[in-house]
Amino acid sequence: MPRDSNYPLLLAIVLGSLVLVPVGDSERQIAAQRTLNEATIVETLISHARGSDELMCELALHAIDGRYGNWGDSRWKAPDASRDLEDILRWPRTEISSPSTVQTLADALSDEDACASRVAARLFRFVVYDGAMEALVELASNHTEKTRQMATVALGYLEDDASVGRLIEICGDEAVSVRAAAAWALGEIEDERAIPVLVSLLREDNSSVVRRQAAWALGSMY
Repeated sequence: MPRDSNYPLLLAIVLGSLVLVPVGDSERQIAAQRTLNEATIVETLISHARGSDELMCELALHAIDGRYGNWGDSRWKAPDASRDLEDILRWPRTEISSPSTVQTLADALSDEDACASRVAARLFRFVVYDGAMEALVELASNHTEKTRQMATVALGYLEDDASVGRLIEICGDEAVSVRAAAAWALGEIEDERAIPVLVSLLREDNSSVVRRQAAWALGSMY
């Protein structure tokens, strides 16, 4: 069966069945089980994101965010019209705290597949590992444009106030996509220290994409 037709159902199985249920009565057993399940969820989501078309990628991202209810009153249908998206797109969100799982996410930001890197960035919304920000800052500094862009987006989802200073610096990146991502990330974090650089981008940046993101970010703070 072609992937186009079975992928919605496969996604439902993946997103609906991976539930974090720690077992065992020792802290070590619980930690080991949690780490295993974190890794399974992250690796499976990224793996199945690869090769997805734009629609299925957007659905997966909305499922991760838990934003299905924000799509409006209409009953959206899966591409094969066989099941409601509400049934298909289920993912039990949880904290991601394992350093190895966070590294898997960080590595996936450089994935050649656009959907895989977007899913990885979005999953940083649930990361609580203290070393995550440093890893993302490094990726946002010294790599390809795409990696810098996705690492900057991930910093926005991480929403760590400590990253504001670095994001302000990234607003001066030579690449439009990276500057736009930095402006968006600052809007997500909503730290008033970013207002001067966002105003500067809005007034002076030569890219309309960056100016629009700066305007949105400033609006998010008021």
